[in-house]
Amino acid sequence: LEEESRQALTLSVERFAAPEILFRPDDVGMDQGGIAETIVQSVEACPDYLRAAMYHNVLLTGGNARIPGFARRLERELRSLAPAQYAVRVCVPEDPVTYAWKGAQRISQQVSNVSNASEASGSTVDVFRKCFVDRVQWEAGGSSGGDAEDEMIVM
Repeated sequence: LEEESRQALTLSVERFAAPEILFRPDDVGMDQGGIAETIVQSVEACPDYLRAAMYHNVLLTGGNARIPGFARRLERELRSLAPAQYAVRVCVPEDPVTYAWKGAQRISQQVSNVSNASEASGSTVDVFRKCFVDRVQWEAGGSSGGDAEDEMIVM
């Protein structure tokens, strides 16, 4: 019965064509930049003093990071697009699928520890809100109207 319920899907060029869309979305009619162009655009939107660190610490997470050759290709494309004065490095953690979740878990634990250590009268959520800015605060220039970069936790 189990043999009868199995289905097989034979892949040919799809193995390579599907991941290619991440680099060249215009191949399927999407009018937007690929992953390398989007990373460069994001890094260039950061303050000048952060860009070198951002280009040198590109971290791939999620299932796509396991695609063979993905990190090498992304690094090669980033090197060709990034300004020459920046060193480009793309890293893949040992378990890229759960890495982001585990990072969020660590932040949650740290915020909880800060809350407990300071014996703050507010909840952990209140402490968390003090550590980060939301979109409205960011667009307004930070939670107190000053420089948002002085108020954010930088990972």
